[in-house]
Parts: sequence; C-alpha cells; structure tokens
Amino acid sequence: SRGELVDWAEANREKWVARKDLSEGEHRHLSAFRATAAAELFHLTGEARYDELFRKINPLAQPDGNVDGSDAQDGLFAYAIIPKGKGDDELKARIVEAFRKQADIALAFGGNNAFGLTTNIPGLPEMGPVGYFSVPHMITQTLPRAHYLTGEEKYREGTLRAANFRSGANPGNITFTSGLGHNAPKHVLHFDSRMQEQDAPAGISIYGQSDPAAGFGFNEWVHIWHLQQTVPASRSWPATEAHVDMFTWPMMSEFTIKQNIGTVSYIYGYLAGCSR
Repeated sequence: SRGELVDWAEANREKWVARKDLSEGEHRHLSAFRATAAAELFHLTGEARYDELFRKINPLAQPDGNVDGSDAQDGLFAYAIIPKGKGDDELKARIVEAFRKQADIALAFGGNNAFGLTTNIPGLPEMGPVGYFSVPHMITQTLPRAHYLTGEEKYREGTLRAANFRSGANPGNITFTSGLGHNAPKHVLHFDSRMQEQDAPAGISIYGQSDPAAGFGFNEWVHIWHLQQTVPASRSWPATEAHVDMFTWPMMSEFTIKQNIGTVSYIYGYLAGCSR
C-alpha cells in the first residue's frame, strides 16, 4: 500500500540523506517529495502521523520559505485542498496566500512582455529544456492552482494568456505539441516512430527554442554543422522566431513528462474543465 511505501521510506531515509554524493538541490527535492507524500496520505487516510509529518517538513516552514518551484508546490497544494476542519486550517490559509503571492508575480511578468510569456520565476533564463516558449508558465502550475484555491478570475485569465504563445499565437503560427493545430512539430525526437517511418504520436509537447544568441554549449554544434547557411545568421534570429523543426536537435525537439508533457497537460486540462 502507499502507507507501507512511505513507512519503508521513512525507516530508510537517514541512510539516503547521509549520502555525500547528493547535492543541495537533490536534498531539497527529496524533502519536497516527502512533504507531498505526507499531504496526500493524510488526505487519503486521515491518519494524524501524516499530518504531523507534513507540518514538520512543509516548504513554508523551511528557512527560505521557497514556494516558487513545482516540487515544493505539489505538496503545498495537496495540503491546501484538504477539506476544512481536517488538518491545520491556519496553515492552509498561509499556503493559499503563498500561492496568491507567486501567482501575482506570474501575472506581472506575463503582462509586461509582448507575447504573454509567463513565469513566477522572473530571473529564469531562456535556456534549453526549461520550455521557455513551449510550456505555458514554464515549469510550475502556479496560476491554475491559485485560481482553484482563490476563485479569482484574474488567475484563470492569466493561465489562458500563458498558454497562447505555445498554442499558435506566435510569429511562426506554430504550436509546440505534435498533432495540435494546423502547424505542429513534425520531427519530434521520438525514436520509435522515426525508426518505423511513422509520424510521431499526437500529444507530445517539445522543449522548443531557447535564445539563439546565448552561448549554451549544448547547442553550439547545431549552429556550426547544420545552420551555417541560414539567412540571417542562426545566432541572430529573434528568440520568438527561432524554432527549427529538427529531429536530431535534442534541446529543440526532445521532451520529458515532467518538464513538458505533464505541465502542458495539466494546464490544458484545467482550462478545459473551467470552460464546462
């Protein structure tokens, strides 16, 4: 059962967190996953030990109170939606305000650029697999969750605006999901379909472009060996127009569940539910 898995993880946690090869970021991820498991199990079982565990390790209780990333937000959102009267209602209210704060940052960012590109992490660079242009909201699901928790319409509208660029409202009139719209990626880095000479399955959301002027080493080979004949020069293209539908370019045409497909599906699914 889920409870048995968590019990095993708790019993064996010390030997894992003591590993010297884990980075500070990996320790934060483990702590966030632990909090999410505790919140979900408390909601599912009502057992006080899971409530106590979540309150002990929840991200709001940590020194930096960092709630801008998706790992931290998963557990916080899971706890905030537990019915009133079950768990710590004061903590739930604090979580709602934390989401509201992050969502307002996202709205301000989206409202101050020409294409409504949206993130609650304003310093996020236009680099590789972040999905800066191809994922509505870049990494997190802050706005739809803020809308669900508060009911404030501005957060639903902000979610919709964040999805526009990747859905075709961009200079190339392209979408960033295979099979979506009239001008979708055709050369998704999906080996099974490629080796069978078939189209990639519909519904794969790709990384998409990053800023071509940035000197990221993992993209350099493409500009040297494949894009040397472009006019203007490949490094000078505006980032919003720099999508190249190229199978062998991982940072353009690859994907993951967490970074791309999961977040896009979450936000599209939420918007679809709101329209009913």
